[in-house]
Amino acid sequence: MVLDPAWGCEKKQFDGIDAFAQNYDTKETAIVGGREVRVWTKLEPATGQAGANRHFPASDQSLPPSTERRLIPGGWDHEHCDLCKAHIDAGEFGHCDFEERWMCGKCYER
Repeated sequence: MVLDPAWGCEKKQFDGIDAFAQNYDTKETAIVGGREVRVWTKLEPATGQAGANRHFPASDQSLPPSTERRLIPGGWDHEHCDLCKAHIDAGEFGHCDFEERWMCGKCYER
């Protein structure tokens, strides 16, 4: 995709976007960073990117979790390089194609 000029890959700054967050209970306890985790937060970009979501331990592990979907301004604060999985943080530059697939500068140059 880098070598094909018709692909339409362009250098641009990732600005971060709003995200929706929703907590859920897995009913099973996992140990994450030495902490017991049962309640997780699912984060999705507010733009509705198909299949884009992230899961991380909820800050509040009290039960029952609030399942209310809430807007987090600027909550989608990084993208991953599709080739090496490096972070492209808000404010940083990367290379993006027409389907919003990102590459870090190192992979693009390589």
